[in-house]
Amino acid sequence: MAKLDTNVKLLIVIGVLCIGAAVKFSSGYRYGDSETVNAAAPLFADWKKEQVAHLRIEGPDGRKAELAKDGERWKVVSEAGGTADQTQVDKLLGAIEKLKQGREASSSGDGVAYGVEGAKAILVTAWGAEGTSGKPMAQFALGKIENEWRNAFLRLPGEKRIRKVETSTTDFGPTTGDSWRDKSIYKHGETDQVVQVEIAGPNGAIVVKREKLMGEKAPATDGATTDGATPPADGSADGAITPELEVKETVWNVVAPKEGRAKKWLCDSIAGYAAKLECSAFHTGTEKAADLGLDPPQYTVRVQLEGETEGREVLRVGNKNNEGKFACMAPGSDQIFWIEGWKGDYLTKGVDDLLDAPPAKPADATPPSDAGAVEGAADAATSEDAPAGDGAPGTDAGAGGTDSATPSDAAGRTDAGDGGTPPPPATGGESAPPSGDGG
Repeated sequence: MAKLDTNVKLLIVIGVLCIGAAVKFSSGYRYGDSETVNAAAPLFADWKKEQVAHLRIEGPDGRKAELAKDGERWKVVSEAGGTADQTQVDKLLGAIEKLKQGREASSSGDGVAYGVEGAKAILVTAWGAEGTSGKPMAQFALGKIENEWRNAFLRLPGEKRIRKVETSTTDFGPTTGDSWRDKSIYKHGETDQVVQVEIAGPNGAIVVKREKLMGEKAPATDGATTDGATPPADGSADGAITPELEVKETVWNVVAPKEGRAKKWLCDSIAGYAAKLECSAFHTGTEKAADLGLDPPQYTVRVQLEGETEGREVLRVGNKNNEGKFACMAPGSDQIFWIEGWKGDYLTKGVDDLLDAPPAKPADATPPSDAGAVEGAADAATSEDAPAGDGAPGTDAGAGGTDSATPSDAAGRTDAGDGGTPPPPATGGESAPPSGDGG
């Protein structure tokens, strides 16, 4: 009985300890100055991101951005009122909303040691509809230190203590570069909507056109056979069933200044940049459009989309700078953009770069000056056993050799977009037509 009482008392003690631990865990841990912090509670309990109308982000390294809401869009006030990148603004507002009270990392107020003071600190202030004249909805300093990849450190105005919070400082700055502006130069459609691109450059205009190769649709695999097929409803006499067609392949063709099949992967990229394009930076230097090869432009890009009867000008491309980026402008705007070099390289290709196979060089053989001599040589090479006109020009059965093609034959076999060895001559002594790659 005594042993039972001891076990009961032990269980009671364990239960009390567990309850005490749970209470301590739910109320937070004590750090430094013994002040309890509810680490999981929102830092800004009344925060509603849809009510934010003005943002200011200062730092790091002396940078400063000011953004203001204009209807449904955000403007970058600090960058001449340019349209802000909505994705970046949403990321910032969401990051503020997710901030928790965190746990106290220091009560000493040494902000430099935790990055909340000094050149690397980020100061964030958000206001409501009253703007900068009203009370901030949120205000804090954010910092980062080495060897602390998961967490950041935060300090509120008027406080000395420094909190350790789970967030990333990258959520409080531009995704790329130093600008909060929308990097989109234009967006006219999707890549697969482009049917034609024209790029006019120093050597003239190059035109590439998309083509859909159609073929008969595969029959249904439900076990049905073609025996006893029902005649078409139009009552045609032969009872033929019109096959259903589908797109088998989509290709690109160069249609000017040469003709031939184009490299699909290359033209797909060009079409993508002609449909929509983003810049990597905005020009802020003193150079004018003429200084950067934009007035007049080095290249002009026009695009035609499905459903349109003609193309439209979408981009003007200028010089390449020392960083390998191209200057460019959109028609109707004075803003000068910089795009990555590899994008500009695609848009400034030569026609031979676009062709799936470069045009074949003309044969070096010198055509004979005496047409009669050629005709006589052909008659002499004809075997007695070979029927007349059997279409084997240049073939000597007795000698076992092959004569050079005549000038007209060589010309008939040359095709800029064929991309391969010319086909053998057809029966009757005429050259076969190109294989069709030249589109």
